[in-house]
Amino acid sequence: MTMSRLSRYAVAATVLLGGLTATAVEPALAAPSAPPAPAAPSAPVALAVALARSGGITGATAVFAVAGRDTPHARKVMKAASTPAFRALGPKYLPAKQCCDRYRYELEVGYADGSKKKVVTMTGTPGAPAALLTVIDLMEHMPAPEAPTLPAGFPFS
Repeated sequence: MTMSRLSRYAVAATVLLGGLTATAVEPALAAPSAPPAPAAPSAPVALAVALARSGGITGATAVFAVAGRDTPHARKVMKAASTPAFRALGPKYLPAKQCCDRYRYELEVGYADGSKKKVVTMTGTPGAPAALLTVIDLMEHMPAPEAPTLPAGFPFS
């Protein structure tokens, strides 16, 4: 084969491949696809919840706190405090009449994104949202922590 004949084959192959490539690309360019939908922002995840309960008949104050997700109950609390319904709560749900042996609840939640939510309510508040009452109930009814297992004779072994 001579050089001119090789050149003609090379040119023909280039044109043929170029035509196939252009044909294969053109349909993709002719019908542009819609841009990808933006990813939904991830919802804040609760990391810690604290509940201060004061008042009642004795006027005593009790504080309940849970942090992390290392127990099944802690996971329930964090899940309930991370729901859209809970995050949408307003800062206060208080009855018109705030006296007479009711408990006052001050609930504060810390989220992974650094945000915090504080909600105040009292027992017997008409229209108190279920999402709020669920978290309060979970906090008031936490199981007792397990006692650590110590070696026999501790601390005098």
